[in-house]
Amino acid sequence: FYSASFGAILLLSAALLALAVAVALAARQGTAALMGQAQNHTNLLLALSIIWIYVEATTLIIVWGGDLPHEVEFYLKRLEGPWGGVAALWAVGGFLLPFLYLLTNLPKREARYLLPVALWIPLFRLLHLAWYVLPALGRGVGIGEVLGFLGLGLFFLQRLRNPS
Repeated sequence: FYSASFGAILLLSAALLALAVAVALAARQGTAALMGQAQNHTNLLLALSIIWIYVEATTLIIVWGGDLPHEVEFYLKRLEGPWGGVAALWAVGGFLLPFLYLLTNLPKREARYLLPVALWIPLFRLLHLAWYVLPALGRGVGIGEVLGFLGLGLFFLQRLRNPS
């Protein structure tokens, strides 16, 4: 199954990941690097999150409403069993919680409040990517996938501490 919206979903997801990493790196250098820009960065993160979930949700609704077996199978593999829990986790943790946090005035007024959400978003972007790719392997998640996922997260955190 393929859809033209998958490219848009992955592009928006990558843009959200890149912006979150850029904000995290700037916040790591201190609030002076983001001085006066906290509201702009917050609004960009918020806008990209909204556009991403909109395209994601409309794709699901269109595919599910079309009820074509070869298309619905893509979502059936990802919404049943343990992958259903992963889908709920990234929907709540990857969209709802950051969305609600970014709506508050804290990250808009002070750049230091952007750092938690800027670190949170990349973890769920990677989980979202795993949700797209791993169920297609036709088996459960093995230790290799878990270690690879954790390794990417540790690599990101290590690079955040030591950029050189």
